Amino acid sequence: MAIKYLYIYILLILLVNAQAFGFHAEDENMDQTQSSTVDNNLIIDSIIIENRNIFDTDDFRYNHFIFKLANKLHVTTRQKVIRRELLFENGDIYPEELIEETARNLRNRLSLYDAWIETDTLQNGHLLVRVVTIDEWTLSVGPNFSREGNENQFRLSITERNIFGRNQYLSAGYFFNEFDSDYENAHFIDNKLFGRSLSLDLYHTSNPKNKLNWLILSKPFYNLNQKFSYYFILDYDDKINEIYRDTLKIGETGFLGDAFQLGASYRTGSYKNKIEYSTSYSYKYSNSIGAKYFSENPKDITEVHNNISTDTTYHLISFGIKTSFLNFRKFKQIDGMGHIEDFTLGQVYSLSIGRAFNPDFNDYLYDIVTLNFWYGISPGKNIIYFSYNRKHWFYNSFHYRKLSNISLLYYNRSFEIMTFSLHGSYFSDWRADNTENLKLGGVTGIRGYDEYFKTGDRQMVINSEMRFFTGLEIPAVKIGAALFVDAGRSWKSDESFKYRDFLFSAGAGLRLFIGHSSRKKVIRVDFAYSEPNGWQISIGTEQYFHLSSDSFFLTTY
Repeated sequence: MAIKYLYIYILLILLVNAQAFGFHAEDENMDQTQSSTVDNNLIIDSIIIENRNIFDTDDFRYNHFIFKLANKLHVTTRQKVIRRELLFENGDIYPEELIEETARNLRNRLSLYDAWIETDTLQNGHLLVRVVTIDEWTLSVGPNFSREGNENQFRLSITERNIFGRNQYLSAGYFFNEFDSDYENAHFIDNKLFGRSLSLDLYHTSNPKNKLNWLILSKPFYNLNQKFSYYFILDYDDKINEIYRDTLKIGETGFLGDAFQLGASYRTGSYKNKIEYSTSYSYKYSNSIGAKYFSENPKDITEVHNNISTDTTYHLISFGIKTSFLNFRKFKQIDGMGHIEDFTLGQVYSLSIGRAFNPDFNDYLYDIVTLNFWYGISPGKNIIYFSYNRKHWFYNSFHYRKLSNISLLYYNRSFEIMTFSLHGSYFSDWRADNTENLKLGGVTGIRGYDEYFKTGDRQMVINSEMRFFTGLEIPAVKIGAALFVDAGRSWKSDESFKYRDFLFSAGAGLRLFIGHSSRKKVIRVDFAYSEPNGWQISIGTEQYFHLSSDSFFLTTY
């Protein structure tokens, strides 16, 4: 049955998106920044901040009581908050790259629906620069519901992403789990602490699977010209590791841990091409809290026993180097609808080497080597991201663990009403104790299956979607749809790779984009069919897979 749906889906791709893999010239400028028409020798005479409210009530679509009330209740982002993000000032010769970077930063760092920069030439020949921003509704109060992997989760929460217009984040919630204990969490972020270039991040959760508290104080990379950054982290972790053999839960292990981390980075080079040097120190303590066995099978008992963490205390010192060659593009209707989506492209290579020492520093416990490579291009109306990540723990010639990941993301925007998207990934997690910690299911890449369906130490996932942007709109809510096919395979090191062992699901979904509430969120409702489970529903507040260039680490703010 699932194979039949797969064939139908491929046929739809060929009929509807016959030119999906063609490369087309991109001639539309998504950004309203007028940098391409400005003489770069002109001097900035004055800067005006035009911080607009959420809804333009002069537009007949929003000329209603509810939208006017929303504007009155909302505190617009303060001008000084916007101004401190500017990378230029009065008297500067017009800096085209900094103008574009400022617009990108405003769109992605503040709780704004949109932001752009306009210019006018004054009678004296100098420039008037107008920074225009449109706010979005940032207060969320009430019940929330999500469903993944055939499990429901209800939440009562309150979140404000722009406290009194100061770009501060505060969230608190209580979670009702279907099969686990209920828990609460709280989170506060201030990315410009006291208006300075410092970030404070505080987090607490009593999640029974992962009780976690952290404090992060840092000076991130706020812009591309910044050369130095650092961070300080304190965290406490009380974690339960559920161990499955395919769909059967065979045991649990847990540990308590504390960690203290310091790190710093320095980078040099041109505006878009950089080399970065980093170093970090970590002190970590971990104490095992034992294991629970839910299976009497000797093989399962051994598997659970091998997952019991050993009590450890160690120091980890690391050094890294990274090179980046960057460029930037703007698209619409990739993961969102209607607004500008900024993408970082180029190449990034990084290598880090670390050594873990025992508490007295008189011997070392292991070495760790991490290698990363990211590559992003945008030929025509296509976006292609490829990444390779490798991490290796060893002591002399003895290998503890080898972790690898290869991933690919592809998007095609040949048609205005439809975006074809494809995600593929391969994971390998080899461990000397032969434990298997990769779990394939509804939460980890294949809709229509339970949370844990197949386990192993190798895993491959392929997701494809045709995302339809219908143009239908209820005021402030844009409506989209999707057809999708997911495929996945998780296997053990002693098993051969066979195509017939792949799991498939197919289905259709609804997408609701509430851009004036949060441009980065989408209400997603998917109906997926798989042969083992029949029809299942998946509900979330973001695309099932989406593009994130965070791995480029251009800025960490």
